[in-house]
Amino acid sequence: MDIVFVNPPTGSRYPKPPLGLLHVATACQCAGHTVRILDADLLKMSCGEILSQVDDYDYGADVVGLTGTTPVYPVAAKIARLLKAETGCRTVIGGVHASIFHEQLRATGLWDLVVSGEGERLPDALSLGSIWQDTRGLTYADIPIPDYNLIDVPAYRPRYPHGERTPWTAVHTSRGCPMHCTFCSKAIFGSRYRSMPASSVYSLMQTLVQQHGVRDVTFYDDEFTLDGKRVVTLCNLLTAAPLDLTWTCEARVTSLALEGWQLMKAAGCRLVFFGIESGDQGILDTLRKGFTLDDVRRAVATVQSAGIKAAAYFMLGCPGETVQSIYRTLDFAEEIGLDHAQFSVCAPLPGSALWEQYADKDDPTAGLYLGDGMYPLLVPADMAHEVMSAVSEGNRRWAREE
Repeated sequence: MDIVFVNPPTGSRYPKPPLGLLHVATACQCAGHTVRILDADLLKMSCGEILSQVDDYDYGADVVGLTGTTPVYPVAAKIARLLKAETGCRTVIGGVHASIFHEQLRATGLWDLVVSGEGERLPDALSLGSIWQDTRGLTYADIPIPDYNLIDVPAYRPRYPHGERTPWTAVHTSRGCPMHCTFCSKAIFGSRYRSMPASSVYSLMQTLVQQHGVRDVTFYDDEFTLDGKRVVTLCNLLTAAPLDLTWTCEARVTSLALEGWQLMKAAGCRLVFFGIESGDQGILDTLRKGFTLDDVRRAVATVQSAGIKAAAYFMLGCPGETVQSIYRTLDFAEEIGLDHAQFSVCAPLPGSALWEQYADKDDPTAGLYLGDGMYPLLVPADMAHEVMSAVSEGNRRWAREE
């Protein structure tokens, strides 16, 4: 079967490699299908250009698979309508939006198959009807190492502070998060933590270096350092047989002691991103982050003492936010001496506890992340402008100097 996987255009200035599609496409390839990934986000393609590419494929696609978050779904649906009108191929939708709203999507008639949950079982699902739901959660024994030959690795331009060296790429080596942050959706991977063995991670990094010339990698695992033993094993492999590769990751502030960060530094880690979210303890508690501002101070100082740069994500406009807490967060980011910080608006993403509490269930796209802009729904209307201005101010404070 010939399958084209399409990553819909989002208008992002810094498209990331479509890691979800890469994993699913690799699984289908291993099952004997002919696969292709068309990254319309990277190529800035219109819906008409996507249709032309799919239609122009010499042997014609039997199946076109699309993915997307809730804000991206309207574009994916538009592409599916064009495909249904102009070609005879089957349409498949997967991703976060499909996992949450699978019954509604099935009722639209646009999709021959709606995949809910992890997509590596798509080869089985293609023969099983119009909806596929799997809540068991795959282990990494079931998941093949992704084939990066399916994407144009050097074409992706990293957003600072990622990609200090190029070529750069992104990888994903674990699934599931046991934390309980109210803004996080676990519609696909759930709460059970599963990780690729350290030896397989090393083999993947080795392949990226040798076959694609990659010099810098970003691990987009939600909690890369959650399994300390895996981190130690991987770092030992990287120090025993160095790859001339630097890397960054995302971590929890309470995850490692100094010795762990020092080992990561020796293995090529140059920067760690923490999800701090707020400089107000009351907001942190409301978001169920499970750590204190003092934990943050210690983590940043410890990471930097190991020779690794410390960066952080912050969200403004959280439930309970005030003008005072907003500027307390901006000041806290500077007080703790971060090397970089990024600010965004807190939005009720589908599948999260915040969405269950606050969102408009009749219009799940209202107020969500759209391109580079959001609208703060979780604060009084007269504070919305203050939130937007503060997000802009925070990002200006930490803008890279050219």
